[in-house]
Amino acid sequence: MQPDEKARFLNWVAALPIKAEVVERLLAYLPDNEALNPELPNWIGSATRIIGMNTPKNCFGLPKDPIDEGFLVIGSCPNGDPVAVNFRDPQLPVFYISHEQMHSQPLSEVIRKVSDSIDEYHKALSDEESSIPLDYWDGPKS
Repeated sequence: MQPDEKARFLNWVAALPIKAEVVERLLAYLPDNEALNPELPNWIGSATRIIGMNTPKNCFGLPKDPIDEGFLVIGSCPNGDPVAVNFRDPQLPVFYISHEQMHSQPLSEVIRKVSDSIDEYHKALSDEESSIPLDYWDGPKS
């Protein structure tokens, strides 16, 4: 990650209720912004994209900020379902949010855990044999 992008991210995240060790764990998985196609969704976005996705006016138009509930949106499934991590858990479990339902129901009702940690999630995304769900509807029912 470029030093200026990392510095912007660290400055932005400093105002959030996220522990420093959790931020460092997340940073290990964020690609450079320049490495991403701006026209395509990414399951794990860059630091720049994460800032944009979690800015209240941009946060998918959700009625309640996911950060208030302990979730940081880190990417998007190809169909538009947001990908989020629970930053209150140091393992950063990964969840998908139903983009079809997220505007009409509480976050707790439209979120599904797809991985126990960002480590497992990242590894699964790199493994063609993985059974990682491709979107919210493929995920296990809670």
